[in-house]
Amino acid sequence: MATERLTVNSDITKGIPKSIPSGTHYTCLDETVLDTMDYVYCDWTEWTTDRYGIQNHSAGSGTINKVTMYAVLHQAGTGAHSNYGIKTGGTDYMVGAFQAATSPTLYSHDWDTNPKTGVAWTWDDVDALEAILTISRCSSYQYTMCYQMYLIIDYTEAPQGWANIAKFSGVTATDLAKVLGIAVADCSKISGVAV
Repeated sequence: MATERLTVNSDITKGIPKSIPSGTHYTCLDETVLDTMDYVYCDWTEWTTDRYGIQNHSAGSGTINKVTMYAVLHQAGTGAHSNYGIKTGGTDYMVGAFQAATSPTLYSHDWDTNPKTGVAWTWDDVDALEAILTISRCSSYQYTMCYQMYLIIDYTEAPQGWANIAKFSGVTATDLAKVLGIAVADCSKISGVAV
């Protein structure tokens, strides 16, 4: 099994009222190493929502086992004032409102299959995902903050059969069979990979 991390990389909509520093919101959430000096936060009693673009995959290939969304959140007070999720196929899928801890804490949620289609994720599905963050304040001067958001794609790499070996080495099963003087089907017995 292998994983690839995909971070938020653009603001689609900015409904959350504030960020430190002010300006783009995704840049407050996109760091690889947690930085609690930049964040988005809500000082409104109403729920407010940001939507973020997510970078496309670059290393992953093969079968996707699950998609996991991570968010680092912090509430200065009590009550369910935090929520996050994904948008896939035009539909939002949220984890549900919850009370975040009173210090920055990492939360996560897994989707083993695409919730829109009910079947295994495809890489095109992953590349089309949006991240959603919805927060509200707990009470006066008790804000809700988010410091980081990203996805981890867990996948099983495609087997390295002859089709893939040929791409890298230029040697096909047929070529190997000619050199060795054996049947193409017997090449897998020697190399240990399927033809």
